[in-house]
Amino acid sequence: MTTSGQPVTRISIALVAAFCLATAALLLPTPAAQAADVGCGAAEIAGTVFRDYNADGVAGATEPGQPGLTVTAFDTAGAVVSATVTDAVGAWSLTVGDGATVRVEVTGLPTHLQPGPGGPGSLTTVFTTIQGSVASCNLDVGVANPGEYCQANPDLVSSCFIEGPSTGITDAALVRFANTSGYAYQPGDSPLDPAFSGGPGLPPATEPAHDSPAPAYPATIAEVGSTFGVAHERATGDVFVASFLKRHAGFGSTDSPGTIYRIDGTSGAVSAFVEVPGTGLNPHPNASTNFFFDNNSFDLIGGLGLGDLDISDDDQTLYTVNLLTKSLVAIPIDTPLVQTSYAIPTGACAVAADARPFGLGVHDGIVYIG
Repeated sequence: MTTSGQPVTRISIALVAAFCLATAALLLPTPAAQAADVGCGAAEIAGTVFRDYNADGVAGATEPGQPGLTVTAFDTAGAVVSATVTDAVGAWSLTVGDGATVRVEVTGLPTHLQPGPGGPGSLTTVFTTIQGSVASCNLDVGVANPGEYCQANPDLVSSCFIEGPSTGITDAALVRFANTSGYAYQPGDSPLDPAFSGGPGLPPATEPAHDSPAPAYPATIAEVGSTFGVAHERATGDVFVASFLKRHAGFGSTDSPGTIYRIDGTSGAVSAFVEVPGTGLNPHPNASTNFFFDNNSFDLIGGLGLGDLDISDDDQTLYTVNLLTKSLVAIPIDTPLVQTSYAIPTGACAVAADARPFGLGVHDGIVYIG
Protein backbone atom coordinates (compact mmCIF):
# COMPACT_ATOMS: atom_id res chain seq x y z
CA MET A 1 0.00 0.00 0.00
CA THR A 2 0.99 3.61 -0.29
CA THR A 3 0.46 6.46 2.12
CA SER A 4 0.93 10.19 1.89
CA GLY A 5 0.55 10.83 5.60
CA GLN A 6 3.41 8.82 7.11
CA PRO A 7 6.78 10.29 6.19
CA VAL A 8 9.51 7.67 6.26
CA THR A 9 12.24 10.20 6.86
CA ARG A 10 12.81 13.91 6.45
CA ILE A 11 13.10 14.47 2.74
CA SER A 12 13.86 17.37 0.48
CA ILE A 13 13.32 17.17 -3.26
CA ALA A 14 15.70 19.09 -5.49
CA LEU A 15 15.22 19.36 -9.22
CA VAL A 16 18.79 19.51 -10.44
CA ALA A 17 17.75 19.51 -14.07
CA ALA A 18 14.52 20.85 -15.46
CA PHE A 19 13.00 18.23 -17.71
CA CYS A 20 12.60 20.58 -20.68
CA LEU A 21 15.51 22.98 -20.21
CA ALA A 22 18.35 22.10 -17.87
CA THR A 23 20.67 24.42 -15.99
CA ALA A 24 23.25 23.46 -13.39
CA ALA A 25 25.14 25.24 -10.61
CA LEU A 26 28.22 24.10 -8.73
CA LEU A 27 28.23 24.99 -5.04
CA LEU A 28 31.65 24.74 -3.44
CA PRO A 29 31.79 23.98 0.29
CA THR A 30 32.92 26.62 2.73
CA PRO A 31 36.09 25.34 4.44
CA ALA A 32 35.84 24.79 8.16
CA ALA A 33 37.69 27.31 10.27
CA GLN A 34 39.99 24.60 11.61
CA ALA A 35 43.51 25.55 10.57
CA ALA A 36 43.77 28.12 13.39
CA ASP A 37 42.31 28.53 16.85
CA VAL A 38 38.71 29.73 16.50
CA GLY A 39 39.27 31.95 19.55
CA CYS A 40 37.31 32.27 22.76
CA GLY A 41 37.03 34.67 25.62
CA ALA A 42 37.43 34.37 29.36
CA ALA A 43 35.54 31.45 30.91
CA GLU A 44 34.73 30.08 27.43
CA ILE A 45 35.42 26.94 25.47
CA ALA A 46 35.06 26.77 21.69
CA GLY A 47 35.57 24.71 18.57
CA THR A 48 34.15 23.67 15.23
CA VAL A 49 32.14 20.68 14.03
CA PHE A 50 33.32 19.73 10.54
CA ARG A 51 32.62 17.19 7.79
CA ASP A 52 35.48 14.70 7.89
CA TYR A 53 35.14 13.47 4.30
CA ASN A 54 38.31 11.37 4.29
CA ALA A 55 37.95 10.13 7.89
CA ASP A 56 41.47 11.14 8.89
CA GLY A 57 40.51 13.06 12.02
CA VAL A 58 41.78 16.37 10.63
CA ALA A 59 39.77 19.19 9.02
CA GLY A 60 41.08 19.74 5.52
CA ALA A 61 40.75 22.89 3.44
CA THR A 62 37.77 21.49 1.51
CA GLU A 63 35.97 19.95 4.50
CA PRO A 64 33.20 22.37 5.49
CA GLY A 65 31.80 23.08 8.93
CA GLN A 66 28.50 21.49 9.88
CA PRO A 67 25.83 24.00 10.96
CA GLY A 68 22.76 23.39 13.07
CA LEU A 69 24.09 20.89 15.62
CA THR A 70 23.55 21.30 19.37
CA VAL A 71 26.60 21.55 21.63
CA THR A 72 25.93 21.19 25.36
CA ALA A 73 28.29 21.44 28.36
CA PHE A 74 27.54 19.55 31.61
CA ASP A 75 29.21 19.99 34.96
CA THR A 76 30.61 17.12 37.05
CA ALA A 77 27.18 16.60 38.62
CA GLY A 78 25.53 16.17 35.22
CA ALA A 79 23.72 19.52 35.21
CA VAL A 80 23.61 21.62 32.05
CA VAL A 81 26.03 24.54 32.25
CA SER A 82 25.50 26.03 28.79
CA ALA A 83 24.27 25.06 25.32
CA THR A 84 24.44 26.49 21.81
CA VAL A 85 24.00 25.59 18.14
CA THR A 86 26.82 25.49 15.59
CA ASP A 87 26.76 28.45 13.21
CA ALA A 88 26.90 28.56 9.41
CA VAL A 89 30.55 27.41 9.35
CA GLY A 90 30.15 24.87 12.17
CA ALA A 91 31.74 27.08 14.87
CA TRP A 92 30.51 27.15 18.46
CA SER A 93 31.48 28.61 21.85
CA LEU A 94 30.15 28.15 25.37
CA THR A 95 30.63 30.07 28.62
CA VAL A 96 31.37 27.51 31.34
CA GLY A 97 33.40 29.39 33.98
CA ASP A 98 37.12 29.87 34.57
CA GLY A 99 38.93 26.57 35.01
CA ALA A 100 35.72 24.55 34.92
CA THR A 101 35.82 20.83 34.08
CA VAL A 102 32.91 19.99 31.79
CA ARG A 103 31.57 17.14 29.69
CA VAL A 104 30.65 18.31 26.18
CA GLU A 105 28.15 16.52 23.94
CA VAL A 106 27.41 17.20 20.26
CA THR A 107 23.87 16.11 19.39
CA GLY A 108 21.17 16.63 16.80
CA LEU A 109 23.00 14.94 13.91
CA PRO A 110 20.69 14.41 10.91
CA THR A 111 20.08 10.79 9.92
CA HIS A 112 22.69 10.85 7.15
CA LEU A 113 25.52 11.82 9.53
CA GLN A 114 27.39 9.77 12.14
CA PRO A 115 30.21 10.69 14.54
CA GLY A 116 33.49 10.71 12.66
CA PRO A 117 36.61 8.87 13.77
CA GLY A 118 38.75 10.44 16.45
CA GLY A 119 42.11 11.72 15.30
CA PRO A 120 44.83 14.30 15.81
CA GLY A 121 42.42 17.13 15.05
CA SER A 122 39.07 15.62 15.97
CA LEU A 123 37.43 14.70 19.26
CA THR A 124 34.47 12.36 19.63
CA THR A 125 30.92 13.71 19.97
CA VAL A 126 31.21 13.24 23.76
CA PHE A 127 34.37 14.48 25.49
CA THR A 128 35.65 16.12 28.67
CA THR A 129 37.72 19.29 28.81
CA ILE A 130 39.05 21.86 31.29
CA GLN A 131 38.42 25.51 30.51
CA GLY A 132 41.66 27.40 30.09
CA SER A 133 43.68 24.38 28.99
CA VAL A 134 45.81 24.61 25.85
CA ALA A 135 43.16 23.05 23.60
CA SER A 136 40.01 24.44 25.19
CA CYS A 137 39.53 27.02 22.44
CA ASN A 138 40.03 24.52 19.61
CA LEU A 139 37.74 21.61 20.52
CA ASP A 140 36.99 20.29 17.07
CA VAL A 141 34.70 17.38 16.24
CA GLY A 142 34.41 15.54 12.92
CA VAL A 143 31.18 14.04 11.58
CA ALA A 144 30.83 11.85 8.51
CA ASN A 145 28.28 10.42 6.08
CA PRO A 146 28.80 6.64 5.82
CA GLY A 147 27.23 6.75 2.36
CA GLU A 148 30.28 8.61 1.08
CA TYR A 149 32.60 5.73 1.89
CA CYS A 150 33.96 3.76 -1.05
CA GLN A 151 36.49 0.96 -0.92
CA ALA A 152 39.59 1.11 -3.10
CA ASN A 153 38.27 -1.18 -5.84
CA PRO A 154 34.45 -1.36 -5.85
CA ASP A 155 32.53 -3.66 -8.17
CA LEU A 156 30.10 -2.24 -10.72
CA VAL A 157 26.67 -3.68 -11.58
CA SER A 158 24.84 -3.03 -14.85
CA SER A 159 21.72 -4.27 -16.63
CA CYS A 160 21.65 -6.51 -19.71
CA PHE A 161 18.72 -6.87 -22.15
CA ILE A 162 17.54 -9.73 -24.33
CA GLU A 163 14.88 -9.45 -27.05
CA GLY A 164 11.78 -11.50 -26.38
CA PRO A 165 9.84 -12.87 -23.42
CA SER A 166 11.75 -13.53 -20.22
CA THR A 167 10.15 -16.88 -19.40
CA GLY A 168 12.76 -19.62 -19.09
CA ILE A 169 15.63 -17.43 -20.35
CA THR A 170 18.84 -18.12 -18.44
CA ASP A 171 20.91 -15.39 -20.11
CA ALA A 172 22.30 -12.77 -17.72
CA ALA A 173 20.07 -9.83 -16.81
CA LEU A 174 22.77 -8.29 -14.62
CA VAL A 175 26.54 -8.28 -14.85
CA ARG A 176 28.83 -7.51 -11.92
CA PHE A 177 32.45 -6.70 -12.66
CA ALA A 178 35.50 -5.11 -11.07
CA ASN A 179 36.20 -1.51 -11.98
CA THR A 180 39.64 -2.68 -13.07
CA SER A 181 38.19 -5.00 -15.74
CA GLY A 182 39.51 -4.57 -19.25
CA TYR A 183 42.93 -4.41 -20.81
CA ALA A 184 45.53 -1.88 -21.86
CA TYR A 185 45.59 -0.90 -25.53
CA GLN A 186 48.32 -2.54 -27.58
CA PRO A 187 49.53 -1.58 -31.08
CA GLY A 188 47.44 -3.41 -33.65
CA ASP A 189 44.28 -3.52 -31.53
CA SER A 190 42.38 -1.02 -33.69
CA PRO A 191 41.16 -1.63 -37.26
CA LEU A 192 42.53 1.86 -38.01
CA ASP A 193 46.01 0.79 -36.95
CA PRO A 194 48.28 -0.41 -39.80
CA ALA A 195 49.39 -3.22 -37.52
CA PHE A 196 45.82 -4.49 -37.03
CA SER A 197 45.95 -8.28 -37.06
CA GLY A 198 42.27 -9.18 -37.22
CA GLY A 199 40.13 -9.70 -40.30
CA PRO A 200 36.97 -7.75 -41.25
CA GLY A 201 34.61 -7.80 -38.29
CA LEU A 202 37.05 -9.84 -36.22
CA PRO A 203 39.04 -8.90 -33.13
CA PRO A 204 42.80 -8.63 -33.45
CA ALA A 205 44.57 -11.93 -33.06
CA THR A 206 46.69 -10.58 -30.20
CA GLU A 207 43.83 -9.00 -28.24
CA PRO A 208 43.63 -10.29 -24.65
CA ALA A 209 40.31 -11.01 -22.99
CA HIS A 210 38.24 -7.95 -22.10
CA ASP A 211 36.68 -9.74 -19.13
CA SER A 212 39.66 -9.87 -16.80
CA PRO A 213 39.02 -10.41 -13.98
CA ALA A 214 35.99 -12.48 -14.94
CA PRO A 215 32.57 -10.92 -14.26
CA ALA A 216 29.73 -12.44 -12.26
CA TYR A 217 26.09 -12.68 -13.33
CA PRO A 218 23.86 -12.14 -10.28
CA ALA A 219 20.46 -12.65 -11.97
CA THR A 220 18.95 -14.13 -15.13
CA ILE A 221 16.44 -12.71 -17.57
CA ALA A 222 13.83 -15.20 -16.27
CA GLU A 223 14.33 -13.91 -12.74
CA VAL A 224 14.31 -10.11 -13.15
CA GLY A 225 13.74 -9.40 -16.85
CA SER A 226 14.24 -5.88 -18.13
CA THR A 227 15.60 -3.57 -15.41
CA PHE A 228 17.35 -0.19 -15.23
CA GLY A 229 17.65 1.27 -11.72
CA VAL A 230 20.20 -0.39 -9.41
CA ALA A 231 20.76 0.26 -5.68
CA HIS A 232 23.30 -1.32 -3.32
CA GLU A 233 22.70 -1.81 0.39
CA ARG A 234 26.16 -1.42 1.89
CA ALA A 235 25.41 -3.07 5.24
CA THR A 236 24.26 -6.38 3.70
CA GLY A 237 25.74 -6.32 0.20
CA ASP A 238 22.23 -6.80 -1.21
CA VAL A 239 21.48 -5.38 -4.66
CA PHE A 240 18.05 -4.04 -5.65
CA VAL A 241 16.92 -3.58 -9.27
CA ALA A 242 13.77 -1.91 -10.61
CA SER A 243 11.67 -3.19 -13.51
CA PHE A 244 11.95 -1.03 -16.60
CA LEU A 245 9.70 -0.88 -19.66
CA LYS A 246 11.95 -1.46 -22.67
CA ARG A 247 10.44 -2.23 -26.03
CA HIS A 248 11.10 -5.81 -27.24
CA ALA A 249 12.22 -6.99 -23.76
CA GLY A 250 9.91 -8.73 -21.29
CA PHE A 251 9.56 -8.14 -17.58
CA GLY A 252 10.83 -10.64 -15.00
CA SER A 253 9.23 -13.39 -12.93
CA THR A 254 6.27 -11.24 -11.86
CA ASP A 255 5.64 -10.00 -15.43
CA SER A 256 4.91 -6.59 -13.92
CA PRO A 257 6.23 -3.07 -14.62
CA GLY A 258 6.17 -2.17 -10.91
CA THR A 259 8.38 -4.84 -9.33
CA ILE A 260 11.61 -4.19 -7.44
CA TYR A 261 13.78 -7.31 -7.13
CA ARG A 262 16.36 -8.13 -4.48
CA ILE A 263 19.59 -10.12 -4.91
CA ASP A 264 20.85 -11.36 -1.54
CA GLY A 265 24.45 -10.29 -0.99
CA THR A 266 25.31 -13.47 0.92
CA SER A 267 23.36 -16.32 -0.66
CA GLY A 268 22.85 -14.81 -4.12
CA ALA A 269 19.14 -15.67 -3.95
CA VAL A 270 16.93 -13.57 -6.25
CA SER A 271 13.43 -12.60 -5.10
CA ALA A 272 10.66 -10.13 -5.84
CA PHE A 273 11.17 -7.61 -3.03
CA VAL A 274 8.13 -5.37 -3.38
CA GLU A 275 5.55 -4.17 -5.87
CA VAL A 276 5.03 -0.43 -6.40
CA PRO A 277 1.31 -0.07 -7.15
CA GLY A 278 -0.16 2.23 -9.75
CA THR A 279 2.66 2.02 -12.32
CA GLY A 280 0.33 1.01 -15.17
CA LEU A 281 -0.69 -2.17 -16.98
CA ASN A 282 1.95 -4.34 -18.63
CA PRO A 283 1.72 -3.54 -22.37
CA HIS A 284 3.70 -6.64 -23.40
CA PRO A 285 2.87 -9.75 -21.31
CA ASN A 286 5.41 -12.52 -21.73
CA ALA A 287 2.86 -15.11 -22.77
CA SER A 288 1.01 -13.17 -25.47
CA THR A 289 3.34 -10.60 -27.07
CA ASN A 290 5.11 -10.72 -30.41
CA PHE A 291 8.28 -9.06 -29.12
CA PHE A 292 9.68 -8.59 -32.63
CA PHE A 293 7.11 -5.82 -33.13
CA ASP A 294 5.92 -5.03 -29.56
CA ASN A 295 3.64 -2.31 -30.92
CA ASN A 296 1.84 -1.73 -27.62
CA SER A 297 5.01 -0.44 -25.95
CA PHE A 298 6.01 2.01 -28.65
CA ASP A 299 4.66 5.26 -27.17
CA LEU A 300 4.75 4.24 -23.48
CA ILE A 301 8.50 4.25 -22.93
CA GLY A 302 9.36 6.68 -20.12
CA GLY A 303 5.72 7.06 -19.15
CA LEU A 304 4.92 3.73 -17.51
CA GLY A 305 6.56 1.52 -14.90
CA LEU A 306 9.58 2.51 -12.81
CA GLY A 307 12.49 4.83 -13.48
CA ASP A 308 15.75 5.01 -11.58
CA LEU A 309 16.37 3.45 -8.15
CA ASP A 310 18.56 4.68 -5.30
CA ILE A 311 19.06 4.17 -1.58
CA SER A 312 19.31 6.59 1.35
CA ASP A 313 22.62 7.41 2.98
CA ASP A 314 21.65 5.35 6.05
CA ASP A 315 20.64 2.25 4.03
CA GLN A 316 17.09 2.47 5.39
CA THR A 317 15.02 3.68 2.44
CA LEU A 318 14.79 2.94 -1.28
CA TYR A 319 13.67 5.67 -3.67
CA THR A 320 12.24 5.15 -7.14
CA VAL A 321 10.22 7.14 -9.69
CA ASN A 322 6.72 6.06 -10.66
CA LEU A 323 6.81 7.09 -14.30
CA LEU A 324 3.04 6.87 -14.74
CA THR A 325 2.12 9.20 -11.88
CA LYS A 326 5.34 11.26 -12.09
CA SER A 327 5.94 10.81 -8.39
CA LEU A 328 8.84 9.93 -6.12
CA VAL A 329 8.19 6.80 -4.06
CA ALA A 330 9.98 6.22 -0.74
CA ILE A 331 10.11 2.57 0.37
CA PRO A 332 11.37 1.63 3.86
CA ILE A 333 13.49 -1.49 3.42
CA ASP A 334 12.28 -3.02 6.70
CA THR A 335 8.58 -2.34 5.95
CA PRO A 336 8.41 -2.12 2.14
CA LEU A 337 4.62 -2.22 1.92
CA VAL A 338 4.40 1.13 3.74
CA GLN A 339 5.31 3.40 0.86
CA THR A 340 5.14 7.20 0.66
CA SER A 341 4.61 9.07 -2.61
CA TYR A 342 5.72 12.64 -3.30
CA ALA A 343 4.49 14.63 -6.29
CA ILE A 344 7.38 15.74 -8.51
CA PRO A 345 7.07 19.38 -9.64
CA THR A 346 6.75 19.74 -13.40
CA GLY A 347 6.63 23.53 -13.60
CA ALA A 348 9.85 23.73 -15.63
CA CYS A 349 7.92 22.54 -18.69
CA ALA A 350 5.52 24.80 -20.54
CA VAL A 351 3.34 21.72 -20.98
CA ALA A 352 3.33 19.62 -17.80
CA ALA A 353 2.58 16.46 -19.78
CA ASP A 354 5.98 16.82 -21.49
CA ALA A 355 7.82 16.30 -18.19
CA ARG A 356 9.59 12.96 -17.94
CA PRO A 357 11.18 12.65 -14.46
CA PHE A 358 13.40 9.58 -14.34
CA GLY A 359 16.89 9.82 -12.80
CA LEU A 360 17.64 9.85 -9.05
CA GLY A 361 20.49 10.69 -6.74
CA VAL A 362 20.58 10.77 -2.92
CA HIS A 363 23.10 12.75 -0.90
CA ASP A 364 23.06 14.19 2.61
CA GLY A 365 19.36 13.46 3.08
CA ILE A 366 18.31 15.20 -0.14
CA VAL A 367 16.82 13.32 -3.10
CA TYR A 368 17.77 14.81 -6.48
CA ILE A 369 15.50 14.09 -9.46
CA GLY A 370 16.40 14.55 -13.10
